[in-house]
Amino acid sequence: GVVTSDDVQNTNKVAVSVILDGVTSDLSASESPQVMYSYVSAISITDLSPSFGSTRGGSDIIISGTGFRYDIGLSCVIGDFFSPAVFVSETALLCLTPAHIAGVVDVSISINGALSEQLVQPLKFAFVSPPVVSSSSPTGGSELGGTVVTVFGSGFSPANMATQYEQVSCMFGSEVVSAVVINNTAVECVSPEYTSGSAVELTVMANGEVASGS
Repeated sequence: GVVTSDDVQNTNKVAVSVILDGVTSDLSASESPQVMYSYVSAISITDLSPSFGSTRGGSDIIISGTGFRYDIGLSCVIGDFFSPAVFVSETALLCLTPAHIAGVVDVSISINGALSEQLVQPLKFAFVSPPVVSSSSPTGGSELGGTVVTVFGSGFSPANMATQYEQVSCMFGSEVVSAVVINNTAVECVSPEYTSGSAVELTVMANGEVASGS
């Protein structure tokens, strides 16, 4: 339940009274606003996607569940951070992750600023450090492309994640090609055709985020 003085429609509301020495106060008297207690349907959360994101924050996550409403002040609680939830449907909420140190945190739901006691278990979200690129081999190849290049660095498949990044690419200048994750410190990709005759910057992009370093 949620204590509120707002007129929340389509919920079971009752007036709140106080009994003092056996005398019931009239909180609904005309000289004072009526205090209401609203019962809302039970809320459950079952999944979130993606289940990991950058320590820089700014990742959109979708929380799936049941009983969501647009008019009961829902927020996602990501670790200790309260993120206002965007109501998508009765079964989906959209939230934005904050900046956070690397690690795994609980994700739950709050109603009007109070943690929901109806949740069985909070979900888990992993904050991972952005990948870093340090070198590549070979450092050059044919203008016709087709050269297999290994890019070295760290954070390509973080150890605290149950899965690898959903999408990892190599960027040869502005040209993006798919990559294969070998392990946490190496990815492999094939150079595209390039006819300008000059060197280009090579880096790695994981889930749309460009790696630091070069």
